[in-house]
Amino acid sequence: MNTIIFDYKIDFTEINSYNYDLDMLDIFQLKNVFKGHIFICFYVDDKRKRNFILLDTGILDYINQFDKLITYIDKGNKETFTVSSDYYSNSMNYIYNLENDILEIYETNSAIFNINCKYEVFKKAYKKFRKNTINELLFLYPKLQQNSAFNEYFCNNNFIK
Repeated sequence: MNTIIFDYKIDFTEINSYNYDLDMLDIFQLKNVFKGHIFICFYVDDKRKRNFILLDTGILDYINQFDKLITYIDKGNKETFTVSSDYYSNSMNYIYNLENDILEIYETNSAIFNINCKYEVFKKAYKKFRKNTINELLFLYPKLQQNSAFNEYFCNNNFIK
């Protein structure tokens, strides 16, 4: 894979309609508020050929899980997983091969996809997505800056830098 692009979609109108007190929510409430879709597109040399993953779940939940995924692999773990908050949809396993820098991603519930990509490309694309998403949420919802859970999980770590 030469290019990996992460993107997301959240229904901001719905979030705004509830008038949440965003500075007071705990991590589980925050994950529940910012539900949406994460798209991960994997492109090869031929731009007409691509694979993609659609995560239909909480944006902050998966950012938190991808943080752990990157941390685990960087610390030498070769196999890990992510799972959606409903413990069924979007469950994926990851196997990393250090010798050729290949990250194998496969869906575990229905075996609907199996994607191989360069880990360093995946990691770089994820970090860019993470930084942009967190900064956008902070811009749209300034009260998140006062939320201790948001700061602990999404601002006060190495991924935002």
